[in-house]
Amino acid sequence: MYLVPFSMGPIGGQLSKNGVELTDSAYVAVSMRVMTRIGNAVLDCIRDQGEFIKCLHSVGRPLEDGAEDDAWPCNPEKVLIAHRPATNDILSFGSGYGGNSLLGKKCFALRIGSALAKKEVLIECFSLTFKILCSNIFSKDCNFPYSKYVACFLKKYVFF
Repeated sequence: MYLVPFSMGPIGGQLSKNGVELTDSAYVAVSMRVMTRIGNAVLDCIRDQGEFIKCLHSVGRPLEDGAEDDAWPCNPEKVLIAHRPATNDILSFGSGYGGNSLLGKKCFALRIGSALAKKEVLIECFSLTFKILCSNIFSKDCNFPYSKYVACFLKKYVFF
């Protein structure tokens, strides 16, 4: 088994997202090294931030006693991929190649990422509106009613 802590973006970056993939595939472990930023620094970020996407992957072909390993193990008859944005986890069984095994890419960046973006875009839209409102209030040409009272409130309670 391979445990791969990874960062989508610069490690510790403001917009970066972290994840940990547990896999039984050497191909996945090596490919995640190529596709993402991995290592102990990512674990440190996860410890500091406390948030990460949990990824569990299996090729779905356990070796029987004495059986030889396939060159490309997978289980195409029983492929199961689950993206669960509510709990921030991804499960993949039976896939041995590509986006359904390299869970940091297609599964995380596109599918879970879009769910995270929906949550965060509401915060960002509010933040952007707030910034525009603040910049207008602090300008001398502001015609916003009660602008001086709002400006005092913002200075006292928001901008410290």
